[in-house]
Amino acid sequence: METLKFLLELLKVRTPNFADLMDIIIMWALFYWVLKAIYRTRAMQMAVGLIALFLIQFFATIFNLNVLSKSVGSLFTIIPIVIIVLFQNEIRNALASLGRRSGIEFRGNSQQIGHILDPIFQATLKFSAKKVGALIVFEQRQSMSDLIETGVALDAIPSYELLRNIFDPSSNLHDGASIISEGKIASSGVVLPLTSQQNLPNYFGTRHRAALGVSEEFDCLVLVVSEETGRIRIAKGGEFTPSLEPTEEALKIAFNSLIDKQETESDLTTARRIAQFFSSKKLEATEKEEKDESI
Repeated sequence: METLKFLLELLKVRTPNFADLMDIIIMWALFYWVLKAIYRTRAMQMAVGLIALFLIQFFATIFNLNVLSKSVGSLFTIIPIVIIVLFQNEIRNALASLGRRSGIEFRGNSQQIGHILDPIFQATLKFSAKKVGALIVFEQRQSMSDLIETGVALDAIPSYELLRNIFDPSSNLHDGASIISEGKIASSGVVLPLTSQQNLPNYFGTRHRAALGVSEEFDCLVLVVSEETGRIRIAKGGEFTPSLEPTEEALKIAFNSLIDKQETESDLTTARRIAQFFSSKKLEATEKEEKDESI
């Protein structure tokens, strides 16, 4: 009888007021933010495990499985500490994302964007042909200042000559990563966090693991050239693109498809400007072909 009364109480519906609506909106916003923060990270697996424990606790309580209920309940007392210890980096980055900028800009018009990207792509293709290992990180909406500070500060405009010297096998900076921030090489020789993924191909070396690792923890694109095979790949969100053709066009297409395009028209940040640059390049090539045909 008491159980029936309890169920009837739950089924009672009252007209929601403004506070109720705000409560629901805020809770869903927090839930969405948490899911977005842990998506494709190790924390996602922990979240699935916690949900499973909650379900076990719920059904154990309903069916009066006291031993199971108390055993699972005791785990919840230590889980917060375990989460803080194991996922301190993810927690830090999630909190940092609250203050994200809408995008880290390459200031200037499409032609200026080309001056930044062209030498990087040129160097990448040269590295691929000569099987010179390279690791270039493009900062996006999330600041990577903590990592940037661990490397050798450069604050230099990208150029083929500079990148060639950085990734020369005899250079002290060769084994580290170069981070591109706001259109400049902010620092080089940066040691990146390695991924914890276990099911990676054997031909993926430390550079590939570092590329996946940093792309799991930060909002960035990572350009990798294999020292063993010369193959070019791009990492984002803990995943790699297939091996890219060693051509400038293939690099541009892959790069453009991975750029975060959630930018407003009033704020032409990195994503929008790069997209405009690629489009203008394609249009120029088409116009040139038409002109040649007419001649």
